[in-house]
Amino acid sequence: MKKKDIFIGCSSPGFLIIFLILSLAFFSPDPYNNYLYVLFFLITGSLCLYNYKNCGRVHCKITGPLFIVIGVLALLRVMNIVSVTWDLIWIFFWIALIFGFGIEFMEKGKIGVCYDKK
Repeated sequence: MKKKDIFIGCSSPGFLIIFLILSLAFFSPDPYNNYLYVLFFLITGSLCLYNYKNCGRVHCKITGPLFIVIGVLALLRVMNIVSVTWDLIWIFFWIALIFGFGIEFMEKGKIGVCYDKK
């Protein structure tokens, strides 16, 4: 039996952690908000991978690694190693999210569930 997804419901610990980080980032001045965005991407990716390990949701297998890559890209931007805008980083985030859930939706249509067959 699969374990519960830690993002289900607005009172879940994973949801509350990422909501708190994003809220702090939104109201924080530069450069602190940038560090919080990096933390958001890395924690969200880690939680997705944790979810995939425990519950097997297809989108977590895709979004987890992609969010971590986006977090590393954001960190490199904060450290002035790469020249990429925050707009582009957020576009990458939304593409990863849409791609992950799109694959899950297509997979669910094929096998009738949104979980990987392990």
